[in-house]
Amino acid sequence: MNIDDHQEISVQEETAIDQRIIPFEGDDLAAAIVQNGTIYISIPGLCRALGMNVQAQTRRISRTRSLAKGLRQIFIQTSQKGSTRLTYCLRLDRVALWLAGIETDRLKPQFQAKIEAYQDDLAEVATVIFFQHMGIAPQANTQTVIEYEALRDILRLMVDHLSALAQMPAQLDQVISMLGALTKQQTITASAVSGLTSHLTPAQKSEVANAVNIIVKDSANKPGQLNHAQVYGALRKHFNVAKYDEIPIAQFEQVIAFLRDLWQRATAGKVPEQKNLF
Repeated sequence: MNIDDHQEISVQEETAIDQRIIPFEGDDLAAAIVQNGTIYISIPGLCRALGMNVQAQTRRISRTRSLAKGLRQIFIQTSQKGSTRLTYCLRLDRVALWLAGIETDRLKPQFQAKIEAYQDDLAEVATVIFFQHMGIAPQANTQTVIEYEALRDILRLMVDHLSALAQMPAQLDQVISMLGALTKQQTITASAVSGLTSHLTPAQKSEVANAVNIIVKDSANKPGQLNHAQVYGALRKHFNVAKYDEIPIAQFEQVIAFLRDLWQRATAGKVPEQKNLF
């Protein structure tokens, strides 16, 4: 088993539920999203893109407490045509912090120029790509995630200096206020992330089944006639799932819209207006 030549480093493994190639600044970065909605970027890919030694940087990350918390091993496909391999990955919100500690004067000029873009924009680009693929409107959710990560980083620094802040009541009150904001933002983010990984609810599956029955019934003896297997097959193919009930909750409205369109094409009629129909 190939683990990018870092077998002596003990790191927790995560299971990817989806992966993407993130095109950024002329590089193709392998990335994965895990069950709780967290996105990780391949460390070898990051290092190659920025002209850094993979093994040295992986060691540095593993030995830096704030960075090591975001270090995982994930089986991912590291290129468009590459094989799946267990790869060291860094949590997306840790990338900027990792790059902040790089001695840029040791890098070639072309790589120095890329560092700032990677720090400022990579998190948003990667998040948008995953959200779009999963059918989430990227604008509001991306902003939620980015703001949450930024606030969390600020508070982490404050916690490191908490003893000093305890001697300054005004500053400590500000920290407490920000902690409250972080708790609220974390709740919002957790809600958004749950939509990425949770499958259709029993009530939603019931609505889908009802819609399928309507399509089969109304298309009977018409040129576009469809049976149950064909409708469910079209649904699975369109949403790229093995079973229709594996479609994320967040895509339910898209499912209904797809079935409405399928009904219209199968019956050559108008979309039903009754609310009890799909």
